[in-house]
Amino acid sequence: MNSSIKFCTESDFDVDRDGNLRVNIPKYSLVMFYSTQCPHCDKMGDVFNALNRRIEGCTFAMINLDENKEIIKKCAGSNIDLSYVPMVVFFANTKPIMIYAGPCELDDLERFVIEVSESYKNDNMNNETKHETTDLRGIKDACMLGDEECLKEKSLENGVQQCYVTLAEAYSDNN
Repeated sequence: MNSSIKFCTESDFDVDRDGNLRVNIPKYSLVMFYSTQCPHCDKMGDVFNALNRRIEGCTFAMINLDENKEIIKKCAGSNIDLSYVPMVVFFANTKPIMIYAGPCELDDLERFVIEVSESYKNDNMNNETKHETTDLRGIKDACMLGDEECLKEKSLENGVQQCYVTLAEAYSDNN
């Protein structure tokens, strides 16, 4: 079983000419975008680490937005709207396939990885390689990083708890 998680930096990501955010990890990968300022990221981090010990054939990676603010700028010009954390994205062959939008539960995240990887594999066997990344730009009821409200528990309708990321933070001289 997997035992280590890859810690990425912004240099592990690129935006291709079609506007797709790409991660420099071959085959399947699950990447968690997080911030140390987000109380919900700790819980998702625990689930993410536990899942890493359960699933084979998938690289688990994390990127800390507090230390890698350039990734926020890269995402702004890509198909991934990095507007909240934790954000967990399933990548296949370096391309984003789907953003996880379920609850912070081990079994739910495991089911997501298995179903998305099997669907991707089956689609590729049938030469149907068209995959769209889920657009979650309409998500509400989260909070901005650095905002006192972020310390309060806020949940989306499906039980997902998140903190918003602001692009202005990436350009701030204070960070």
